[in-house]
Amino acid sequence: MKNIPLSLLAGVAISAVATVAVAQQAEVPEKMPFDIPYGTPISLEHAMKVAAAAEAEAKKHNWKMNIAVVGPAGELRYFVRMDDAQIASVQIAQDKAHAAATFRRPTKAFFEAVEKGHVYISFLAGVVPSEGGIPLVEGGKLIGAIGCSGGTGAQDGVTCQAGADTVK
Repeated sequence: MKNIPLSLLAGVAISAVATVAVAQQAEVPEKMPFDIPYGTPISLEHAMKVAAAAEAEAKKHNWKMNIAVVGPAGELRYFVRMDDAQIASVQIAQDKAHAAATFRRPTKAFFEAVEKGHVYISFLAGVVPSEGGIPLVEGGKLIGAIGCSGGTGAQDGVTCQAGADTVK
């Protein structure tokens, strides 16, 4: 008699886990997401302009940022560390830019996936689940990415977007 409530409880628990597992399975998309073709890597001059726009946005708000611009393979093309920007964010900005370029998507997409319960995303090599890394797409092709760090994720994202908006 005592085993009936325990068996019932175990059955409910198994059912709940199975329901969550089914709910977390996504539909298989027909098209590849974030399938941006690679283009010619961003030039140093262009990278400097992108970073300058991001820096101007940060200055408007008195945010102290680290700003990295990379090519499509994640290689560093240009870097700015604003006065008194957090030292730990030097590498974080570069990592965000690298992730945005090599995964061909904004790092905010990783953050949103983790927020939805897909924590396994955090364990993929090179992923940075934090806003502030944006691919740079010119003429429909990936030419690089920008990564910003030093503020909140939202501040990093706004700063980066200002730089990304200079790319047509």
